[in-house]
Amino acid sequence: MEIDNSLSPLEEFYDKREIELARAALRLGDTSKAEGIWKEILSDAEKDLVQYGDRAVQAATELGNLQVAEFRWLEGANYYRLAAEISPSIPNLTRAGVFLWKIGDYTGAEHFERQVVQIGRSESSADSDELAAALSSLGVTLAALGKFEEAEDLYIEALGIRRSNLPPGAPALMKTVNNYCNTLIALDRLEEAATYCNEALDIRRAQKKENPYSYAVSLIVISVLEKKAGNFSTAESYLREAADIARLDEAYWGPRSPRYAQAIYQLGLLLDQMGNFTEAEALIEDSIDIIQSLNGELSPDLYIRKSSLAKVRAALGSEQEALALATHSFTNLKFLFDDPNHPDVLDAKRNLEQIQSNL
Repeated sequence: MEIDNSLSPLEEFYDKREIELARAALRLGDTSKAEGIWKEILSDAEKDLVQYGDRAVQAATELGNLQVAEFRWLEGANYYRLAAEISPSIPNLTRAGVFLWKIGDYTGAEHFERQVVQIGRSESSADSDELAAALSSLGVTLAALGKFEEAEDLYIEALGIRRSNLPPGAPALMKTVNNYCNTLIALDRLEEAATYCNEALDIRRAQKKENPYSYAVSLIVISVLEKKAGNFSTAESYLREAADIARLDEAYWGPRSPRYAQAIYQLGLLLDQMGNFTEAEALIEDSIDIIQSLNGELSPDLYIRKSSLAKVRAALGSEQEALALATHSFTNLKFLFDDPNHPDVLDAKRNLEQIQSNL
């Protein structure tokens, strides 16, 4: 935690002794004093945003940083949301969108990402990569909300910009290609999806030595296509290769690479569908451990995975344990998403009902 960098600007107007006490506490891992200072500053600044708006934004951002450092994603996202509402600049709007996405508030993320696109259209040229990035990011969020047709329009626009401005193998371009592929898969336009998935896979395979982890991501994406097309063996081979590559990512992340967690989770889902429940259980359990260590207890991804694990355990004959886990997962997802019709909530509900019906 950058203790001095975060608290130093306060020395011009805040009690220096309190600042030093907060710094000393932070060095011991105690954020409460720093949090108290920033909350006081935010409360005072909100009384006169015309004069102290910048100070309020700084306080809200620093409070968000403190929450996120302790995996309190919900509180952190709400402080970032406040900063963006006070000062809707692209950095503030983008940060709010990222962390609202992380807590599963896709509707909130959409709100801020639309503002980023609006600013991009008014302040950037029509062919700027900044606009393309904003369009692509909003497309991902809309796809998560099930708004696939609108997401497709944004991807097509973003791809048009990026194909004009970037070389064929540019990482940003391939990221948009992969995202568009995911949306085409969701729309059941598998032949079109295959064109884009294979484009990204071929380019990233050629770049494997320089960037193996992007190649692993493309393997995961195309595995979803193959799985949906019923080509389970091909999907499995892609996912096992992705997992082997992503496991090396631990050199950077330690034993908790998010790419590795995604690869083994998708492999676990596939093996569940193929009837290999024992290996599926082990892989999903490992992915849960990684996500929990990375994101804490308020991560929607944690309970999405736990719901999947409950389904596998029911298939293995541990019905009561599966029922408890499915109930726990569904309850937490309802709370985190606050939307009974959210796709992940509905999936968890279906898993729970299926387990209940088999008791």
